[in-house]
Amino acid sequence: MLALDADFLGLDSPTPLPTKQFSKRRHIASEEDFEKLNRLYMVEGQFSITGMNADHRLRVKPSEVKQFAVDLAAALGAVPGLNVVGGGDRRAKFLAAVVKDLKSAGGESVSSRRAAAAGDGARDRGDDQSIARQRGGDVHESRRGHSGVDALKTLTTEMAAGQVSTLFVLGGNPVYNRAGDLQFMAAFSESRQFRAPGEEEDETAASAKWHVPQAHFLEQWSDARAIDGTVSIQQPLIDCMYGRQDAGRDGRAGDRRAG
Repeated sequence: MLALDADFLGLDSPTPLPTKQFSKRRHIASEEDFEKLNRLYMVEGQFSITGMNADHRLRVKPSEVKQFAVDLAAALGAVPGLNVVGGGDRRAKFLAAVVKDLKSAGGESVSSRRAAAAGDGARDRGDDQSIARQRGGDVHESRRGHSGVDALKTLTTEMAAGQVSTLFVLGGNPVYNRAGDLQFMAAFSESRQFRAPGEEEDETAASAKWHVPQAHFLEQWSDARAIDGTVSIQQPLIDCMYGRQDAGRDGRAGDRRAG
């Protein structure tokens, strides 16, 4: 397995599922199990839990991870490029070892990476998919979530143009953590009503015309989708202590009234 700046055993995974899957091939009960052991290569710029568990780890600058993926794809013949395998430095030796193992592993090889910046993400995913197709393997991409900057920019533009009459903020604090170049405060003042259900009296609550105390997620009914795609029901673990509102339920009720 090759992890490109992806801490799938640690912070980049919201569940312990990757850890369980990885550790299945790490149990040694007999000599035959040595033939089934997986091997993990890690390329990263900051020491992580996955790097700690890797059999081979290469430390590079975060900005150099993308180039490593490009060089690897070229060395495997997945994308046009020069043959970069060779040389005596540590990076070249590491790359040569990765190429050798990926070729021998065939369909069992996995390339895992964390989503890059918006400008390079599509190209990086293309390189990873090319590597996987060349070797017959899969790409598991680990994400920490979308920033929502583009959606917030669109909303700010619409508010400034007077296209938003009522704005609901469910559990967020855009007044505080918005992008620095957005004129969000000036734009949302154009909305006639601004309501912000939330757990705390934060900056957005202070700026809102209405603030409704929001129930803690342990007090709410909801639904969720696990990392493997399984949909399940979230049941409250405790009674609502202070009579606060369920933002998810109120949002769905608002959708029904609007429809």
